[in-house]
Amino acid sequence: MDCSTESENDSQHNTHASFQQPPANNGHIQVQRRGPGRRIQQVGNVHVLPLTTSEERLIKRRALNRASARRSRQRRIDFAEQASLEIVQLRHQLDYARWEADQWRHLALTLELKSRCATRIFQVASDGKPFHQRAHPIVKITTLTFQEYKRMSLNLWKRTAPRETAYFRLSNVQYSLLAS
Repeated sequence: MDCSTESENDSQHNTHASFQQPPANNGHIQVQRRGPGRRIQQVGNVHVLPLTTSEERLIKRRALNRASARRSRQRRIDFAEQASLEIVQLRHQLDYARWEADQWRHLALTLELKSRCATRIFQVASDGKPFHQRAHPIVKITTLTFQEYKRMSLNLWKRTAPRETAYFRLSNVQYSLLAS
């Protein structure tokens, strides 16, 4: 039994010795040569293989590429935001220009209709009768062949404005024309 116990103790001792961790060495660095110019450093229980100069360059290059990509991505984002703001501003300017053009078109139509109606009124009112027997221009503007007035204004709108807004603008022109 003593022999078996000794052999068991030896086998346990050998097994334990083969898997035993190296001592910590209190943080002292041990350097061993492995290959040309490469050393394995041991810091405590950690074995460290230092980088070669080409690996260091590669790591630095990748870090610089990541930083450059981050900056270019941020520049693209800033450019897209600036472009979207400019597009919004241009849309506002375009809407205002359209509104202004509509106002000028409305004014031109109103003036053209007034001039045509005034010509017609003058022709009706000065038909050779004495002044006190002539039809009053204000009466004539309301009784002036409304179908003719309507046809005349619709023809103008077909030339100057889209059809879907013609009725609304025509009613505005009629009110402004009859109110003046």
